[in-house]
Amino acid sequence: MKIPFFSWLYLITICSLFANFGIFVVSDQCLHDQRDLLIGMKNSLKFNSTLSTKLVHWNKSQNCCLWKGVTCSEKGRVIGLNLFNESISGSLHNSSLFSLQYLENLNLACNKLSSSLIPSQFGALKSLLFLNLSHNALTGHIPPILGNLTQLESLDLSSNKLTGDIPMQFADRLTFLAVLNLSFNQLVGPIPFFKQFATFSEASYKGNEGLCGYPSNKNCPTRLPPSTFQETYSNSGEIHLNFLSVEVGFIFGFGIVIGPSCFGRDGVDGISNTLMTFLSGSSSTESWN
Repeated sequence: MKIPFFSWLYLITICSLFANFGIFVVSDQCLHDQRDLLIGMKNSLKFNSTLSTKLVHWNKSQNCCLWKGVTCSEKGRVIGLNLFNESISGSLHNSSLFSLQYLENLNLACNKLSSSLIPSQFGALKSLLFLNLSHNALTGHIPPILGNLTQLESLDLSSNKLTGDIPMQFADRLTFLAVLNLSFNQLVGPIPFFKQFATFSEASYKGNEGLCGYPSNKNCPTRLPPSTFQETYSNSGEIHLNFLSVEVGFIFGFGIVIGPSCFGRDGVDGISNTLMTFLSGSSSTESWN
């Protein structure tokens, strides 16, 4: 029996759609190791399941590339995590998050990471291009190891409780950084002004009363000038005179107490004469000075 031409055309179209769909599913299929890392991260995080709109729906039985907040590459690797406003609290330390080595985009803004340091393990995420930890309550210093994120293009640490200075090594290595926001923290000290950090405006640092130097409108306090030669010489002379007094006292005491038993009367007279000569010479020198 012959099949009409239009029927063949219909079958070919349907088969093509199924083939393309199959390719699409395979290319976006989450790798098992990536899924396990995400589940491990979810289990280690503290979050309010009532307020969560993403984490609460992550299910191991589903393709993790289809989970809310997760972006995968064509090879099924996790390259993006958007956990904005997921009511995450506590610490990120020792989380399997830091084993997602292909991660390029991480947004943990507007959570409740209170009284928690920025883990130094962030330095292991060397593929990161965008990192947003803003609007939490992170404390402590900015870890210099963030300088390991040499591919980083955007960094937002604003509206936290970070203290200390801006690490110079951190500023020195982020040569691709185009967006920086450190505003509304408790940072202090001079603002680095070299390489990419010379391109950022005052808005990147506002709300940090302890920061100084350009581009802020607050000058850094000048350091005290080094001591002059005259001051150094004067102080040095004072030290030598004090030391000389101690020596003289020791010799005098030695001559009075120990001398008679060790050297006899003649020996004591010799020590006395030597001591008087020494003192006369010192007085002459002091008068000359």
